[in-house]
Amino acid sequence: MANRLPNPERFVRGGLDTLAIRRPVAVAMFFIALVMLGGIAWQRLPVQLFPALTGDSLYVSFFRPGSEPETIEREILMPLEARIRTLPRVAETWGEVTGSSGSFVVRFERGANLKVRELEMRRIAADLARTQPRNAFLEVQAEDTSIFSNIAMALEVTGSDDEDALHDLATEMIAPRLTAVPGVSQAVVGGGASRQLTVWVDPDRCAALGVTTEQVTAAVRSAAGRLRYLGSLEDEAGRTAVMLDARPAGPVSMGEVRVVPNRPVLLRHVAEVEIGSGRRETLYRVNGEPSVGVYVFKEESANLVRLGRDLRRRIEEINEEFGALGIRLLIGDDAAELVQIQIDRLRNLGLSGFLVALFVLFLFLRQWRAVAVVAIAVPVSLATALAFLYLAGQSLNLITLFGLAVGVGLLVDNSVVVFESVQRHLERGSSPDGAAAGGIRRTGRAIVAASVTTAIVFLPAAIMDLGSALVRNLIALSALAILLPLFGSLLVAIGLVPLLARHLAAPAALDRLAKLRERRKRFGGLVPPDPTRILFAGVLASALRRPASWITGVVAAVVFSVIAALFLVASSATGPAPVADRVQLSVRLPEGRGSLESAVRVFEQLERIHEVEGVDRVESMIREEGGSLTVHLVDEDERPEDLTARRVRQLLRAPARRAGAELLNPGEGAGPGGRGGGGPGGGAQDLLGGGPSRVVLSGNDNEQLTDLAAQVTERLREIEGIASAYPAVRPGPDELHVSPNRRAFDTFGVLLDEVLPMLNLAGRE
Repeated sequence: MANRLPNPERFVRGGLDTLAIRRPVAVAMFFIALVMLGGIAWQRLPVQLFPALTGDSLYVSFFRPGSEPETIEREILMPLEARIRTLPRVAETWGEVTGSSGSFVVRFERGANLKVRELEMRRIAADLARTQPRNAFLEVQAEDTSIFSNIAMALEVTGSDDEDALHDLATEMIAPRLTAVPGVSQAVVGGGASRQLTVWVDPDRCAALGVTTEQVTAAVRSAAGRLRYLGSLEDEAGRTAVMLDARPAGPVSMGEVRVVPNRPVLLRHVAEVEIGSGRRETLYRVNGEPSVGVYVFKEESANLVRLGRDLRRRIEEINEEFGALGIRLLIGDDAAELVQIQIDRLRNLGLSGFLVALFVLFLFLRQWRAVAVVAIAVPVSLATALAFLYLAGQSLNLITLFGLAVGVGLLVDNSVVVFESVQRHLERGSSPDGAAAGGIRRTGRAIVAASVTTAIVFLPAAIMDLGSALVRNLIALSALAILLPLFGSLLVAIGLVPLLARHLAAPAALDRLAKLRERRKRFGGLVPPDPTRILFAGVLASALRRPASWITGVVAAVVFSVIAALFLVASSATGPAPVADRVQLSVRLPEGRGSLESAVRVFEQLERIHEVEGVDRVESMIREEGGSLTVHLVDEDERPEDLTARRVRQLLRAPARRAGAELLNPGEGAGPGGRGGGGPGGGAQDLLGGGPSRVVLSGNDNEQLTDLAAQVTERLREIEGIASAYPAVRPGPDELHVSPNRRAFDTFGVLLDEVLPMLNLAGRE
């Protein structure tokens, strides 16, 4: 009897491709560790509305009260530009002065270290700020999306006719309670004005008592700033600082301040001292009633969804406590709710697609164990992707969630290919170990090649110059969110699928093959008929006999599918627009108004939209130059059918036209950093490269440029397809110019230096 040679498949060749067969326990523990790390990542990954992205530009905003634009250009803008141009890798600069403020934008070349450049620009701004008058400032900001990624909730405090009282209540009682919620970095109160001590100087009383307004100003400044460090005392307990605090305790003490040291003239003799409210720069209103805004910002590593739930519970507690006083805390914008809606939507889409894929897979394979292998492989791949996201320092946001949802469709392919190869080796008589090793050895290169091919799709985005660094970073993050699940799928297909196929599906496959052999013996060694194969063979034979007919049928099916798809796209585009629950508009007031009271009168006309049936509430943010209007609608089943976002805009357009105001979409008309103007980088649309187009006019004469800009604006408005056109630079409010009369000065014996302090006092606020 001849000796039987050993089956070479019993000896699995060593290598990474067969590691799952030779070391099943180690490979299983490795993937269990990845799943555990993915679970930890799911708990600890920061959840944000938008990822924290950085661009390639830095912004400098500056303000010098009481100065003309020419003075600000000469004293701030030109020195700032001269010093910043000396920094390395500066690509472009853009400066703008409007009234007493302005902005300066610096765009750097690709690859520049913005952290270092920002530090250098902060030093330049600090050095330049030391040479400016009191109350002037220069602020440096980076082009990033931190305002979108860090804001958690916008609230409105209503219930009182006094904005200042609401401001004090929100600052002292509400904001601290919101800040105490874990995950909240700060709560900023906007609207109204804080309390301040005001000194109303009477020039006539000053002249009667023989003191000047300059002496009164110096006395007030000295009294308010009497907090000095005198040194320290040292004893056995340590070192103790010695401070001299001679500041007045209140308005009565301030009134007792002596104006001139050698004369019995007190401040209350020449001025009225009272505690009141400061100057209001921004007003908030809800349904025409005064309100105060509270903006809640989250910490960098906080989970936005969990933080939103905690904030809503705290808001309910605050409303219960202050409800008896008529104070209500309303939620205007809730980023956590938006993220939760998107997470639920993507989860449902991904889960439904995954279940459909498993169902189709079961229809073809007719083996629940094979479906179980894929059903285990896909969640493990997603857990691996979450683990990699966590290790890469990323967050869970709308972009990464979209990438994970897209990646689900790519995860099934690798697992199915490997399992089918293992199944084919089993059908050819290989042992379970040999089939698993042969299957991964046969398909490993193809899987790697397919994964690399998918990754190469994102290579052009890395090579091309897209103009905006934020867009490049956004594409890079999207690619990372798609490629990480793909890499996890590749890792699972090479390591986990052969292991599962060997220990989960192989025994069932061997039993099925044994039953097929028994059936073959009953049929005399012939292959038993398979209805599915017979049907497929018949279709294939028919296609080979009549190729022209089949090619024509396939082309017709493709054409029909394309036409049907175009019809569906066209019908969806021309169909009813998505129903919006709120409408946001920016309001641009007529040029030269420059008064908060006049702005309030304009907004009062717009706020009458609240009387329309179906409108829940109207929120307004009012400034001297304009503001924003947000119209919240009731639930869709309760509102009239014709009340849509377009209808709301039409209803607002008529009163806005009568008031001379202009309605814009949110973000339009914003300048650098959102401070007004027309420089690059204004608003969220500009940050992502989708802002309005600009026509830049450059020259030496500002008046001619202003006239030319007005002409170009009118021409652009006449072009069909342009919704709106507006000049970025707007004239400031009316000014009062005082010219000295030299002959009158000589007649009354008055010097110009004696008059200037009075003018300076009259211009201070």
